[in-house]
Amino acid sequence: PNNDVEIKEYRAKQIANSLGNKFKLAFGMDYQIITENEAYDILKDTKTPYKKNASSFYLNNKIYFIEGNFSVDTLVHEFGHPLIKGIARDNKVLFENLYFKLLSTAEGKDIFNIVSNTYENLEQGSDRFKEECLVTALERDAMNKLNNIISDDTQFKTFINLLLFAIKQIINKVMGRKIELKKLKSTTDLEELTDMLLGEDFVIEN
Repeated sequence: PNNDVEIKEYRAKQIANSLGNKFKLAFGMDYQIITENEAYDILKDTKTPYKKNASSFYLNNKIYFIEGNFSVDTLVHEFGHPLIKGIARDNKVLFENLYFKLLSTAEGKDIFNIVSNTYENLEQGSDRFKEECLVTALERDAMNKLNNIISDDTQFKTFINLLLFAIKQIINKVMGRKIELKKLKSTTDLEELTDMLLGEDFVIEN
């Protein structure tokens, strides 16, 4: 890498590979870094065709990153999918409750509209739609904190705490052993997240 942009792109690709390998081992989620042309081909017959400049997508238990397009924010968003899917698979009642809890908040109503407009081919109320809403909520909370945006939506804050607690439980179940989960929150950056996932100290702070 010869400049700041190239260094950032190189680091993002390096992190994607590191996180991808760790999630593959822990959750059985595969990943692949592909070109835009490959993305068009993969998604052309699905309900969510590829949109130009999209940086990543999730399909058939696999996370795809489009080379040159994905950023640190997108990585965090997309790697939320295996965790939320784990909740849906392990405890469907909890998954449903989290979704309706989200919709009861002002932020959640806005997220619902954003997901509806962004993924027009996703059926509202489907598990895939609910999953996208929950993952987007994680991203929203992180971006609010990183940009020092103080929300007066106390219900959304309560919801995020519940979601993080559910994620903590699913990690313990998937790992098959009790892990001390502390320090990981929605604002954890990719450098820190990578260190946690690649080391023994994988932790979530409520």
